[in-house]
Amino acid sequence: ARYVEFVGEEPRGLSNPGVPVYKRPATEDEAVQQAIANNPSAQVTAASYKAKKADAKAAEAPFYPRLDAELLGSTGSNIDGAKGRDSDFNARMRLRYNAFNGFGDVARRDRVTEEANAAGEDDSEQRRQIREDVRVAFRGVVTAEERIVPLRQHTATSERVLRGYRSQFELGRRSLLDLLDAQNELFQSQLSRTDGEYRLVLSNYELLFTMGGLLEAVGVPIAALPKPKAGTN
Repeated sequence: ARYVEFVGEEPRGLSNPGVPVYKRPATEDEAVQQAIANNPSAQVTAASYKAKKADAKAAEAPFYPRLDAELLGSTGSNIDGAKGRDSDFNARMRLRYNAFNGFGDVARRDRVTEEANAAGEDDSEQRRQIREDVRVAFRGVVTAEERIVPLRQHTATSERVLRGYRSQFELGRRSLLDLLDAQNELFQSQLSRTDGEYRLVLSNYELLFTMGGLLEAVGVPIAALPKPKAGTN
């Protein structure tokens, strides 16, 4: 129903997904490191912060002197009534310093500095959120794996109980109500097992998503993005 709501048509060619095949990190910290390095959101905020810092650094330029090397030359003939060619060449070093510019440079510097600080806060918040999401997703995978074994064992046990109750019912040693209770217990265990199996699949996809590896896992090609420098975690 949600697919139809967003896409506008019925889905076709559906298949039952399984647990994705990928190299899962051994620990939460390893998963967090991979997410910070590969998650597109982290790369976007890091690039924005880097650009804003460059703007803030460039805004400091008007407060420093400017030194230019200049080479001047002229040549001409019959200048000032003197016959013949007259050429003049000279080199100079010119130092310029902006003593006062109506506080325009100060205002621009303050503005871009605040923008850089805001971008830094956004980058820090994005990384914090990624770390939180990765830890929750990683623990979700571990929990789903721990739950699936007893859920399957419960279903297998319920199936054996139902077979035993059915045999005893045929011999008159169990009532129909006992048989129906066993059948309901098996049905409930199958529901819990199925829910656990899909939660295991979903939790792995959620971990892949938070780590920035979902597209690669499902075979969608993506353009290579520059990796953030070490020490920016």
